[in-house]
Amino acid sequence: MEIVLQWLDDLDDAVFAVVLAWERLRGRCVQAAAVSGAALAASALAAADWILPLAAVAALSVLVGLLGGALAAAAEAVSSAGHGAE
Repeated sequence: MEIVLQWLDDLDDAVFAVVLAWERLRGRCVQAAAVSGAALAASALAAADWILPLAAVAALSVLVGLLGGALAAAAEAVSSAGHGAE
């Protein structure tokens, strides 16, 4: 009977050692998640500062594209009007 009690005591020690290691690992994972969440929030705040300048660059590039298309259409109209007169 004493052997069974010793075996149960050893099993109890082993289970609690595993649980303790698991809790330490879980705590480190929670800390890593908190740090990465804070870094993500900080980068989102930094990216918010770039919204207006990037929107202005996008609007300017669309405007330049539209002006280039209008200029090409006007040049085509002038070119076809010149060939039609001949």
